[in-house]
Amino acid sequence: MKTIAILRHGEAELGADYDAGRKLTDIGIQGSYAAAKTLYDQFLTIGGIEAIFYSPFVRTQQTADTVAEALAAFDSRPIDLSANNALLGDNTPLTVCQWLDTLPYERILLISHQPLVSCLVDWLVQGVDSFKLGGANNYPFYPSSLAMLSAEVTGQGCAELLSLTHHSSR
Repeated sequence: MKTIAILRHGEAELGADYDAGRKLTDIGIQGSYAAAKTLYDQFLTIGGIEAIFYSPFVRTQQTADTVAEALAAFDSRPIDLSANNALLGDNTPLTVCQWLDTLPYERILLISHQPLVSCLVDWLVQGVDSFKLGGANNYPFYPSSLAMLSAEVTGQGCAELLSLTHHSSR
């Protein structure tokens, strides 16, 4: 059984020269710390997070670094931390799930962007390919929103939504 946490990056600054370079605001960092506390509480009884994967954008890397730092304060177990292009916001849920199937981990955190985070939860839980529909947003994700899922298979309609928590102050 896999436990997959899906986190939208924290609030990012507006008006950067290019989208991939946008940094977290102070509120975004606070939201990332709050998400880390929720992650710790959710994963505590099942052995902690084994790996954190994030898209190669500055704001997702900052979110991952903040979450990893906070988790290290709660738990000394090592966590693999890595950027991956599969988590870029314009990928499809199918692409992400095919990549997930190649991973040797049972307890992971994915940090990405809209519309991918909402579409991925739609696809895994309800079997709805909302990506093709332009992102139906059945599961709203705000900055620092966190979904927890459980699945034996990372396939369309095969996961159970355990929780959806919003950590943004807006």
